[in-house]
Amino acid sequence: MNLIASDQNLAMSEILEGFDCPAILVSADYEILANNREYEQSFGAIDFQKTNRCYEISHGYKMPCDKAGEDCPLGAAKASGHRERVLHIHQTPRGREHVDVQMLPIHNRDGESNLLCRAITACSPSERRQL
Repeated sequence: MNLIASDQNLAMSEILEGFDCPAILVSADYEILANNREYEQSFGAIDFQKTNRCYEISHGYKMPCDKAGEDCPLGAAKASGHRERVLHIHQTPRGREHVDVQMLPIHNRDGESNLLCRAITACSPSERRQL
């Protein structure tokens, strides 16, 4: 697990290791705070000195997905307060890959979603045709 979150987020970031797919902990402003081993094995280590916004790492964008003409699971999950799913094409070490991205908001005691958990799995052939 790679972690740049504060100690108070440590327990939340440890949950990522329970996922059997690549997963990251993301702040409400798109900053990746932690990733699990599955993420590093699938997509490589994140260079937090260079960049750590999910849209920069996943797409090479300078702005969030929904500002670049795509659906954004983070924006949708923040707006709805519920788990959201989006099919995306991500830039990976292996080139462009079709992925299913699920974003789960983590609510604090006040009901705000300051942290979100993002799980990434490969798309099925039928899902790829939707992209």
